[in-house]
Amino acid sequence: TIGNLVTEIGKYEYYNCSGLDTVSIGSSVSEIGSSAFEGCRNLKSISIPGSVNSIDNYAFNECYSLANLRFEDSPNTLHLGYAFTNADNQSGPYRGYGLFHYCSLRSIYLGRNLSYDSSYLYGFSPFIGPSNHIYDVTIGGYVTEIGDNAFIGCSMSELTIPENVTKIGKSAFKGWQKLTKLVIPASVRSIGNEAFAGCTSLSEVRIEDGYGYLYTYVNIFGECPLRDVYVGKNVTYENSKDNLNSPFFEKTTIKSVEFGNLMFKIETEMFKGCSALVSVTFGKGCDEIGNSAFGGCPVE
Repeated sequence: TIGNLVTEIGKYEYYNCSGLDTVSIGSSVSEIGSSAFEGCRNLKSISIPGSVNSIDNYAFNECYSLANLRFEDSPNTLHLGYAFTNADNQSGPYRGYGLFHYCSLRSIYLGRNLSYDSSYLYGFSPFIGPSNHIYDVTIGGYVTEIGDNAFIGCSMSELTIPENVTKIGKSAFKGWQKLTKLVIPASVRSIGNEAFAGCTSLSEVRIEDGYGYLYTYVNIFGECPLRDVYVGKNVTYENSKDNLNSPFFEKTTIKSVEFGNLMFKIETEMFKGCSALVSVTFGKGCDEIGNSAFGGCPVE
């Protein structure tokens, strides 16, 4: 147990404490130093209090039994380091790993925004790792942004995105092959490239009613067999000769589309090429339909 008068867990503080299986961190700790829990091979779960502002590099290296990870609720962003990168010693080719790469994560509670380097050099996401098979993700009320690659490849059939989330990063939920239904709350204003690509069981998508615009980037539903779509707010995207970014463009599995009453504009080529689309229900607010919005659809 780490008491409430402790403000920092120093470098190598519990290094190689192989007998450590549980840790209670006091609510005054603001920093967890590099390699603080490295080598705690029998540590099974840990809760990071909302007071912690940063977790330094290697803090959880070789915590091979760490399965349950909880980030307590906080309005402040938590900065995460990495587990390894060979940029440290300038050897190549460069390759990095996220902070929890050497763990066995199964369950994550995310109660706050996270900051981390999502590039290849730093492992894309803190939670990607060969022994991490995450089947339980809960997102708390203080989370407003879900980072790039955050939960890529998780083994879950259900996902609840809280109404306070405004941004979903690129590839954030990519490869959730068991996910069948998705509800995007009205608070979301942008969704990054391939955010839900590879969700190969995803057949139903609902964008909740809301004012303003949802901006979507490239291929957010790539390889998703969408069937039923509800659009409750205006969706916009870059649409040019080289970029046809509608999330529904040429989705040949879509059969039914319904628009909410707050959806007043259907963008150019939004459902173009949806060759199985046979049912479209318009809301009371729709007063503009872009060029070829339903081009090549049987409903025309």
